[in-house]
Amino acid sequence: MADAERVVDIEERIRERYRNVELAAREGTILIGHDGRIIDVSKAEARIGVERDELIGGHPLPSGWRMFDDVGQEVPPDEHPGIRTIGGTEPVTQILTYESPSGERQRLRFVAYPLLDDPRIAVDLVVTDEQRRNETRQLLETQESRFRTMTEMLPVAVWESTASGEITYVNPKFTELSGLTAQTAPDLPMLEIVHPDDLVDVMNATNRALEENHFHSQYRLCHVDGSSRWVTSRMSILVDEDGKMTGFAGAIEDIDDLRRSERESTRLADIVEAAGDAIGIFENGTFTYFNGSAQRLLDRTDPGFVTDRSTHVFGPQFAERFASEIEEPLVSTGSWTGELRLIGVDGAPVDLSLVLNAEVDGSAVTRCVVIARDIKEQKRREDQLTHEALHDPLTGLFNRQGLDEAISELDPSTAIDLCFVDLDHFKQINDCSGHSVGDAVLVEVAARLGRVAGPRSTVARVGGDEIVVVTASSDRDDIAAQLVASVGSSAVAAVGDTHRVTVTAGVAAGRAGDFAALYAAADGALYRAKASGRNGWARAT
Repeated sequence: MADAERVVDIEERIRERYRNVELAAREGTILIGHDGRIIDVSKAEARIGVERDELIGGHPLPSGWRMFDDVGQEVPPDEHPGIRTIGGTEPVTQILTYESPSGERQRLRFVAYPLLDDPRIAVDLVVTDEQRRNETRQLLETQESRFRTMTEMLPVAVWESTASGEITYVNPKFTELSGLTAQTAPDLPMLEIVHPDDLVDVMNATNRALEENHFHSQYRLCHVDGSSRWVTSRMSILVDEDGKMTGFAGAIEDIDDLRRSERESTRLADIVEAAGDAIGIFENGTFTYFNGSAQRLLDRTDPGFVTDRSTHVFGPQFAERFASEIEEPLVSTGSWTGELRLIGVDGAPVDLSLVLNAEVDGSAVTRCVVIARDIKEQKRREDQLTHEALHDPLTGLFNRQGLDEAISELDPSTAIDLCFVDLDHFKQINDCSGHSVGDAVLVEVAARLGRVAGPRSTVARVGGDEIVVVTASSDRDDIAAQLVASVGSSAVAAVGDTHRVTVTAGVAAGRAGDFAALYAAADGALYRAKASGRNGWARAT
C-alpha cells in the first residue's frame, strides 16, 4: 500500500475508534413524573450502576444511596436536579457524585429538561457518566495528538478540509509541496491548488468519490511560487454519526521524481527498441525480453513471440553455451565480450558478436543484458579474405601460403607423398596462343590433377606452371604416374581449340614434419625427369 493510501487508512481507523469511544460514553435517560418518581429509564441504569427495576417507581437517587456536590458537600435528595426542575421552565445542569451503600462512587452529569405540556412526564433527565466522559475526552485528545505527531513526521502531505473544500489542517509536507501553512491554507479552497490543466480530471474524480467514498487521482499540485509538481492523491469523505458529510481528509504523495524517472525510462525504452543492435534480457536460464532488432534477427516479429520466446531454437543453444563458456568469467568480472555461432531454424549458422553485462549474486548470475550484433556479413568478408589469402585466384587451388598452412595442420609423423608437377613447354602456349588460352589450359590441368588426387589430398599452385600435390603415402604407390597420365591422355580444350598438353612430375616420400626437405627432393626429381625427355616422372632417391 502506498504511503498516501496508508495515511488515509490510518486516519479512518482512528476516526472509527473515536466514534466507538463516543458511543460508549453516550448519555442515559430518566423520565420523571410530576410526583418525583421515575416512570422509565433508558441506559441510565448502566451509567448509575443499578438494575433497571431498582430505579422504576423510585427517586432519581436510589434508596440507600448518597450524593455529593463538586466541593464534597452532601446534597439532600430533594435538591436533586431532577426534582428541582419539576414545575420549572428552564433546564438544570449539575454534576453530582453518587455513593452506593457499599461506598463505591460514581461521578455523573445530570441535565434536567422540564416538559411543561406533558400530563404524565414532568422531567426528561439526561444522565452522563462524567468520569467516563472525561476519560473519553482525554483519550480522544491523546489519540488526536498522536495522529498529529505522526502526520508531522510523515514524508506524505496530509490535509483536512470542510465539506466546501476549505482547508482546516495541513502537515509540514503539505506546506513544503504547496507553500501553504496552517494559517494561510484555510483561505484557499482545496481544488484551487490543482493545476488548471488537471482540474477537470480532479473534479471528475471528486464527484466519483462522493458516490464511491474513495478518491484517487494524479495531478500537478501548484506551489505559491508558481511551480508545480506531480502528485498522487488519495482522499476519504468524513461523515458524522448520522452519516452526514462533514468534510474531507486526504494524503498527497510527491511523485514528480517518479514521473520524471518514468519519462526517462520510456525514453530509454524507445532508444532500446530503436537500437540497431539486438538487445535481450537473460534470466534464470531463459530470455525474458527481446527488442525489435533482436526479434528481426531471430526472424520472429509475430505477437505470439512475446509468450514463447524461450522455445526459440536459439534459446537452448545460448543457455548451453552460457553455462559452459560464459557464466564463469561473467561471474568474475560482471561482463563478457566475445563471438558466438548459433544454428538457425534453417540450419544455417548465425554468427554473433556479443557484449554481456550481468547482475551477480554471490557465485550466480541473476540477470544479464545481452547486446548482440549480427556479424554474418563481416564473417563472410573475413572468410573471403582468408580464402583469397590462401588460394590461387585463377585455378582455385591452394597457393604457397595455403599449402604451408595445410601441411602445418598434419601430424608431423604422417607419411606423405609430395609430387611436384610442371607443365611441359607452357611458355610456348602463352607465346603462340596468348595468355587467355594459357590460363584456360592451367585451369583444366589443375582440375584434372585435383580429380586424380582426390578430396583428401592437398593440391596447390606454387608457381606459374608449377603445381604441388600432397597425398597420404598409404593411398596409392603410383600417384605420380596417374597424375602424368591424367593430363597427357587426352587433349585439353581451351578457348574454342584443343591443345596437346603434357606434364612432368617428381615425387618424394617421407614425413609431414620433413616437408621442406621433401619439397626440395621432389623438385630435384622433377628436373631429372625433365632431363629424361618430359611427359614422365621420377622418384627422389
